[in-house]
Amino acid sequence: MSAPTADDIARLLEAKQPRRALAAALDIWRRSRSVTVASFIERLDHRTPAPASTEPSDRDAFQEAWLARAARPTNPEDIGWLARTLVHKLPPVKSDYYHHPPRMKHAPLFARLAALARLPADPRVAAAVARIVMDGKLTENRFSAEHNIYTGCFDVLVQIADPRQAEPLANLIEKPQAPTEHVRTYLAGALPDLVAKLSAIPHDEPPDRAAWEALCPPPAIDATQRATADRLLDAVLDDPEDLELRSVCADALQAIDDPRGELIALQLQPKKDPETRRRIRELLAAHAKAWLGDDLSLVLRAVEFRNGFPEVATLAPNHAAPEAVWKRALTDRRLATLAHLHKGNASKALHAKFVSSRAAKRLGSEHNFYDFR
Repeated sequence: MSAPTADDIARLLEAKQPRRALAAALDIWRRSRSVTVASFIERLDHRTPAPASTEPSDRDAFQEAWLARAARPTNPEDIGWLARTLVHKLPPVKSDYYHHPPRMKHAPLFARLAALARLPADPRVAAAVARIVMDGKLTENRFSAEHNIYTGCFDVLVQIADPRQAEPLANLIEKPQAPTEHVRTYLAGALPDLVAKLSAIPHDEPPDRAAWEALCPPPAIDATQRATADRLLDAVLDDPEDLELRSVCADALQAIDDPRGELIALQLQPKKDPETRRRIRELLAAHAKAWLGDDLSLVLRAVEFRNGFPEVATLAPNHAAPEAVWKRALTDRRLATLAHLHKGNASKALHAKFVSSRAAKRLGSEHNFYDFR
């Protein structure tokens, strides 16, 4: 039996059978490791409704539910959900894990990675695991170069063998994002070998590549609407106290399917039910780093978004980023919506620079200047 073509997938989509289309595409990808097919899988996954479930609010209960679903996924959407929630609601480490010191802090995440490694290879999982490496925010009390959370991620990436991840990880070698120096140093030494392995993975592209790329295209965005939304985003940064302006901005962003608009609208609601709070967490998990930008995501910790924009944060320690990153961060316009900036483990001098920065319009009050927590 010949492999399905893009036309076969298109017919399944026209017949409103996205689950069958996703399953067929995954089968093709596992045999070809095609970059084109992997990109289609992710586009289709974004448009496929998440599996119906009640998400436990308790972290331990969520971990149990996550591992149970990973043990017996019933459809391709389940694996997409597992990938999207890979780092969600990780429970605190319990004494049971102290028998394995190198894994102590991240034992729940190691358990999830091990569960994913037992499933058929999936490019959505590879993308989720690669994001952990690219964020570089996980560290350990006794960081071991031989066995740490990143080596666990590397093992899964090599097993899944998604060649698409080679390029973004190679870029990470030149522009490290990890907030701590020992993680940046470790990744700088370990990533070249991983990138070489992923780059060497053979992959066959389908002859009807253009037809695959035409499936589930991203929605066309009107240039005028995009420009209007961008102007409104700039206007919010110029006048961060105007909540009505944020509401107008939310409407403009939602008109072009920008998820930032949904976040603003949801957070502007005076009362939020559990489903709304769940969706807010999901949006922030997926997009907060992009909305902060590379520099602010390195120098700010414990960022709280309110009404769609960062409002509370804590400075990272001085050594968390190179000097050039700190200098750029001080002039980043996205500081405009911050109302409270805690000093954290940064120096008083660095905290004072941020509080007095022209970009941080809402800071500079006596409360913020002397908030050395």
